[in-house]
Amino acid sequence: MTETPAQLAEAGDQRHEPTMREFVLSEIRRLTAENGGRVPGAEKFNRITHLSQSYWKGEIWLCWNDAVRDAGLAPNTKTPRLDDDQMLFDLAVAIRKFGHIPTTAELRNYRKSARLPAQKTYINHFGGKRAMLIRLKSWVQDRPEWSDVAALLADVSDDEPEPPRWTGAVYMMRAGPLFKIGCSRKPDQRTRTVAFGVPAEAVVIHVIETDDPFGVEAYWHRRFADKRARGEWFRLSADEIAAFRARKTQ
Repeated sequence: MTETPAQLAEAGDQRHEPTMREFVLSEIRRLTAENGGRVPGAEKFNRITHLSQSYWKGEIWLCWNDAVRDAGLAPNTKTPRLDDDQMLFDLAVAIRKFGHIPTTAELRNYRKSARLPAQKTYINHFGGKRAMLIRLKSWVQDRPEWSDVAALLADVSDDEPEPPRWTGAVYMMRAGPLFKIGCSRKPDQRTRTVAFGVPAEAVVIHVIETDDPFGVEAYWHRRFADKRARGEWFRLSADEIAAFRARKTQ
């Protein structure tokens, strides 16, 4: 019977290294095949398999790309940043075609027959839908050939900030002398699961709401990298805890 990542992790030191190594390699190959040949990144792999990188990083491989190569695959190359002018041009073409600012559903259907990045790509690139439209409004106003699109964007204003799109959270938990910094799109459910799985009583110290839970988690992991005990657990000072608790959103 195939064992789950949780069962492999629970076995811990009772397992020989090749068992974990073979499991990770087989999962890399499986996820790559399911993703049309694109290799998953380390964060995506950990998120899907629920396997902390502490079980392989430094123990079996020094970095994620080493594991990918051992799986017989080529590591992904960094995706270049999209060109602002090209993205704005393509969006202006779409707005001109519809005669109004298209809805998400309209853009999704439009992308089936036209060149246009996904709306999420636009939002992440420009910092939100309102910021994207404000940037496009400025872009077309400097170009007389786009006067019709400028008219369709006349009501777009930056007088009011776009409301935040909180889609998850980064949390800090304490269990004995250690502090865990993790993230989840459903933090209440995730922290209860973590608390159940640790021997010491686990208490949630603070939660930061965010629209980028994985990115914000990575930020705090980097900030406290020299305080890492294992995996997502850290030995933190009172000042470091206070710095985390000072953020309500990020």
